[in-house]
Amino acid sequence: MRAHPFPSNRTVGIPLGFADVPERSELRDQVSAEGLNLDHIEQAVLRAYVQLAVTPNEADGVRSVTLASFRAVEVRLTEVVQPKHVLPGIPPFWLEVCSHATGTVLDSCGCFDFTETELAIAADLVSEAEKRVG
Repeated sequence: MRAHPFPSNRTVGIPLGFADVPERSELRDQVSAEGLNLDHIEQAVLRAYVQLAVTPNEADGVRSVTLASFRAVEVRLTEVVQPKHVLPGIPPFWLEVCSHATGTVLDSCGCFDFTETELAIAADLVSEAEKRVG
């Protein structure tokens, strides 16, 4: 089931261009007794963004990559590919925490670019998801 890309609880706004594509389990392997390192999460978000560039669009104009999985919860980065004039003010990138059990988006945050502020909010979202199921 495709999660709707706009159920945001948080939206922030705001240069792109980083390298490396993460393995699906890479972020999960970095969990310690204190939880995920926020710098590692930020790096994983940026790598997922780069991976989106080589991910084909689905029929509905959306592309998505998995950032992390925590038991029955998956964190993915989704890009809604659209002309800018269609939905002005709506972020094109969404970090979504999805439940496999219910097929719903539990939490999300929208991003326009990936500034330090957006990355910090995204890292917090992933960290909170890991803590809830951890």
